Amino acid sequence: MNNKMLKNIGSKFLLGIDPKSDIEENYDVVFHNQFPFFSTNVYPISIQELSVKEVPMSTYMAYINGEGDLEIFRIELTNCDKHKDLGDYIENLKQLEAWYGDYLMDLDKKELGQPGVVIKDFSPELSGLKIIKDAEGYMVLGHKLVVSFENEDDMDAFLEQELEISATLLDQGIVNTFE
Repeated sequence: MNNKMLKNIGSKFLLGIDPKSDIEENYDVVFHNQFPFFSTNVYPISIQELSVKEVPMSTYMAYINGEGDLEIFRIELTNCDKHKDLGDYIENLKQLEAWYGDYLMDLDKKELGQPGVVIKDFSPELSGLKIIKDAEGYMVLGHKLVVSFENEDDMDAFLEQELEISATLLDQGIVNTFE
């Protein structure tokens, strides 16, 4: 993570650290310096830390670093208008995710000699929803959502019933395979 108190990387986002945090805590703070003003904490989390429960006012980002390892980040809104919900910030959070992905790729290129890759959304119609397949099964990441499945049928049933995604759209989406 970044050791600088505040760093503008040429956009409407500013990268910094929380001056009140314990130095051992490992997260970045990203400020959105245009309306709507807000800040987020970006936490690297392990797959074991992911839970099925909703985490209000947060979304998830998946990244394969320059060494080929999967990294998951929880982007949690911390300072924002408490009268709004996550949906009011989704467009800005999508932009923040792309910006933070570019930042990680630049870091990897400088430190490892090759950039990583941000995991793609399942489909343009379902922005923010990511599906990752690995040896253990499937993981669905989205706004306020993390769910794991042992097989594709269970995942498809959940996506159709709980998220009301049509079978046609499920057949057209991108599943990011990670071995």
